[in-house]
Amino acid sequence: MCSIFPVEVISLLGGDQAVVMVGGEKKVVSTALLLEEVTVGDYVTVFFGYARERHAPEVAKEILSFSRQFHSGEYGKQVVQEALPA
Repeated sequence: MCSIFPVEVISLLGGDQAVVMVGGEKKVVSTALLLEEVTVGDYVTVFFGYARERHAPEVAKEILSFSRQFHSGEYGKQVVQEALPA
């Protein structure tokens, strides 16, 4: 499993494993590569089944909000409008 966006940790398992929610599905990932402890409610970026980066919930929500804006086309419209002369 690979995710380029933060996913929420919904439970912790023993042995450096956590359960995350990805697209409405629960997935088990390894937290062995993280240097800091992960807690329920944290967000992590997952690459090939390994949590590679921990994100504070506020930061993760900001990233996800930007992603939604970008994919909806709203971000592009805003950039173009700001670039056009008044």
